[in-house]
Amino acid sequence: EKKRDPKTGLIPAHGRHGSSWVASTLSMAIDLDGAAHHMPEPLASRLRAFAAREDEIFCALPHDLMRTGGFITEVEVATGTPNEERTPPWNARYGGSTTAQVGLMCVSRYENTGKVAYREIIHAAADSYLDSLPTEDADAWPVTFGHAISLELAAWRSTARQVYLDRARVLANLAVEKLFGTSSLPRASLKTDHHESITGADTLALALVEMHLHILYITAVRWPVNTADR
Repeated sequence: EKKRDPKTGLIPAHGRHGSSWVASTLSMAIDLDGAAHHMPEPLASRLRAFAAREDEIFCALPHDLMRTGGFITEVEVATGTPNEERTPPWNARYGGSTTAQVGLMCVSRYENTGKVAYREIIHAAADSYLDSLPTEDADAWPVTFGHAISLELAAWRSTARQVYLDRARVLANLAVEKLFGTSSLPRASLKTDHHESITGADTLALALVEMHLHILYITAVRWPVNTADR
């Protein structure tokens, strides 16, 4: 088991000396909190305390989403200093996270804990997509559209601001137009013509179901959550 740095509280990331992956910190909090429900005391309390510390570290980072459009991706363990790289809004890649993906992880933690800090981060992440669309050179994946749609809907549920629901509809319509076209299956990405599951066709499908239920104001049916892609 890796030890926390006594000064910053961060844990070195596997395979990267002296640094900690921010998305891994958040993912760990989700898993630890979930596991605590199935563990006896005192282990359950230790897991919850560990998760709470991860929450504290993540929420204290200066993500500044409105200015940068992305989450901090990596922090130096010894100093707590974040690097310059931020999560991209649309350019998904293997082994990396987009802003919407990390935003959906924040939705998961907010629903688990009710911590206001996560709610504010969710709103900021959703705001960063209000005027954001894939650029001409961006090869956006279905999973990213799915995450962005679900992120806007999460912000709408907690604020009742119509702008978030409207944006979710814009993104959903664009995804259907650009990725589905006349096919029953979405393309693997904006710049490919084949189909594959690894780029998140299922995540986009779940987001469209969620969108449909919200438009019809159907609350008696619980839509499948879209926060597990991490």
